[in-house]
Amino acid sequence: MNYVTKTTACIMAGAMMVWTPSAMAQDEEIVVAAQPGMSAWISQISEDLSATFERTRLPSPRAIPSDYAQVQFTCDEDGKPTDIALVRKSRSGWIDRAALRSVRNLKTMHPLPMNVREGQLYQADFIFAETDRAYERIAEKVHDSHLQRLAGEDRTVVAMSVVRPAG
Repeated sequence: MNYVTKTTACIMAGAMMVWTPSAMAQDEEIVVAAQPGMSAWISQISEDLSATFERTRLPSPRAIPSDYAQVQFTCDEDGKPTDIALVRKSRSGWIDRAALRSVRNLKTMHPLPMNVREGQLYQADFIFAETDRAYERIAEKVHDSHLQRLAGEDRTVVAMSVVRPAG
């Protein structure tokens, strides 16, 4: 059986820089500090979530259907996920519990990219797929759910996807 080994990040943005001139007219030093770019930050958070999701012990790979769960959360001032909620249940309690555990175990989301506001809502999509074909089918459903969300009024979610192979 072919197993999926893909981790993808949705929502891309360019690298952001902070430019802090103390006085334009005076002969003072200009300070430029690099901030993490959105796409690099999403990739790092996705990798951290994926590591925990992939370490979760499987009861039996054949007993768990290919499916996905969606978890939304915010971030406190220390960078820990808070207000964690399962917003799309899978057909497997194991996938749901593993997804929630992965978000709870995220050590920090700091440093945040410059264009992320306080109280930002995040969503992690956790995909469990037995085959490449199952992954493609589920990834399309996840993509469609993002399009529906974006077509509505909810455009403030930073989303990332995490994939776990069945084996």
